[in-house]
Amino acid sequence: MPEPIALECDSGLMPEGDWSRSSVLENYSGGAWYRKTVRLSSEQIQWNVLLDMGEIIATAEVHINGRLAGIRVTPPWKVDISEYVKPGENRVEILVYNTLANHYLTIPTRYRGSLRSGLIGPVHIKFQNPM
Repeated sequence: MPEPIALECDSGLMPEGDWSRSSVLENYSGGAWYRKTVRLSSEQIQWNVLLDMGEIIATAEVHINGRLAGIRVTPPWKVDISEYVKPGENRVEILVYNTLANHYLTIPTRYRGSLRSGLIGPVHIKFQNPM
């Protein structure tokens, strides 16, 4: 084939976990959004609110209610989201990018690297006593 193969993707549901084990995504190098709406009470947001993403392969950009809350490129995969949350519904969005290792399966190269990709998790919102 003289040209690269282009995938046309649409919105869909994907659970946390290694996306390289999901059919065509084995060769995908790029980003994927994980989105969820969570309800928090007035009492909960009086604490320090920490988003603990568990494990990420390889980087994460966290948005809360449309605002950038943090970027992580190494563990620990945690972001203090206290100043971004409000009582009621809160939109949590995590943009995860993997490495080029998956793409390298499609071209001649000596580099391979780990194929693990995505928001491995588990993801938790934790509440800590403010100091």
